[in-house]
Amino acid sequence: MSTLNLDELPTFGERRAYVRRDAIASRGTHYSALDQFVDTVCTGLLIKTVYIVCLTTLTMSFIIECILINLVILPYLHESYFEEANCYLHFIEPEMPLLRCENKCSKDRSQFPCLRVHILYEWENRNHSAKLFDTIGTHEIYKKHGCVTSTCYRRTEDNRYAMDLFKMRLQSRTKFRCFASVKYKSSEALIDKFHSPQMIFHSAFWPVVIFFFSLSLLVTTFFFHRYRSWKHRSILLE
Repeated sequence: MSTLNLDELPTFGERRAYVRRDAIASRGTHYSALDQFVDTVCTGLLIKTVYIVCLTTLTMSFIIECILINLVILPYLHESYFEEANCYLHFIEPEMPLLRCENKCSKDRSQFPCLRVHILYEWENRNHSAKLFDTIGTHEIYKKHGCVTSTCYRRTEDNRYAMDLFKMRLQSRTKFRCFASVKYKSSEALIDKFHSPQMIFHSAFWPVVIFFFSLSLLVTTFFFHRYRSWKHRSILLE
């Protein structure tokens, strides 16, 4: 009866090497160096590329959506308070103080004369008075000054000429369409509305779609990477 020699038994490291060799051999005789390169390097590079692209699109879509909320969506909600009405020119204030243009990035900002226009509009067979603004942008920036519009050329003389031309065109219109905030009892009116429902849809829809698509792709890639690493580790350590 032969005795068992403990020195002839394989160690743990040798057993793991045998298992690793058998696992690689079980992949098939056609598992060449090129296949191993594609499986390790190319797949890892693809996963890293997907991570970078998804994180970039996530960040950019979030930043763009925040910008569009401030520049498009919130002004549209404010603009929706104004409803169409018939307007008549009431009077124009003679004093036109000079204001600096809103471009604060430039050191040599020009000035423009602040033209204040008061109108009368019809609503429910009654006349109401209001201050006139050309767009919602002018209303939000120059509401406290009451300027009907703003012209910001490089020279103040050009701004004066543009304001005089705007004044002449406004005085030539006896009756015109405007948008008044009558339901909210605000004595303000707009000449034109700038934002449309289609603009709001595209501003809100596409950044959100890109954000959630990138997020889902990022989560899917993460779990695939975790599963691939776990499977590769289990083959080597069993």
